[in-house]
Amino acid sequence: MKLQYEGLSDKALEMLGSDIDKFNNTWTSQRSPRYAIHERIIRPELDLHHEDRLVEVCAGYGNHLPSYIGVDYRGIEPDEARIGPAREMAEACRIHPSKIMCANVERIPIQSNDCNRVLCVNGLHEVKYPETVLSEIDRILVSRGKALIVERMSACFESPEAQERLRRTPEYVPAWFERQGYRTLKKTFLATYHGESFDNSDSPLFRFWMLKAIKR
Repeated sequence: MKLQYEGLSDKALEMLGSDIDKFNNTWTSQRSPRYAIHERIIRPELDLHHEDRLVEVCAGYGNHLPSYIGVDYRGIEPDEARIGPAREMAEACRIHPSKIMCANVERIPIQSNDCNRVLCVNGLHEVKYPETVLSEIDRILVSRGKALIVERMSACFESPEAQERLRRTPEYVPAWFERQGYRTLKKTFLATYHGESFDNSDSPLFRFWMLKAIKR
C-alpha cells in the first residue's frame, strides 16, 4: 500500500510537522485530553467493560490514558524515555504506575491466557520483528478475546525500514491472524496525526488502518 506523504522534501516535512505540533499543543491546552480515536473508535471496537483485562503493546507516553480510567489496564512500552511520562499520566488517571512496564514487546512479561483485550496503536511498524509481537499477543490473549491493531499509514517521520513495514501491514497482519484461526474485521478512517479529532480543519488529516482480530 502506498503511504501518505511519501517523497516530501525536507522543507515540506518540516512545515507539516510544525502544523501537527501547533494543533496538538492548542488542542491539549484547551480541551479534555480524550482523543477521538480512542473514545469513538477504539473503545467501541474493543467493547470495553470494567471487568475486561486490557494490555496495550507500545503504550507510548500515555497521553491517551484518560480514555481507559476504570479499566484493568496494563501498558508495555519498550522505550525507557517514555516510561516516566506514561507513569505520571497513569497516576493522574487512577491507574497504578506499576501497570506501565518497560519491556521488550517481543517478549511480553505477562502470563499466557491472561487478558481478554489487546491494543497496539501506531507501534507495530516500529518493531524489528512484528510477527514475533503478534505471536506474543496471541499467547497472552484468552479464547474469544479481541486484539486491535491500528496504524497511521503515513511516511512522515518514519525510517525507511518502518515505512516498508507499514506498506506490508494491510496484507501480512490479517493473513497472520487468519492463519491462527482468528476472525478479522478491517476498517480505515481519517483523523489528525495523534488521533485528537476526525474533522478538524486546523490540522491535516491522516489515513489510519485498523484490524480487529477475534480469537476462536
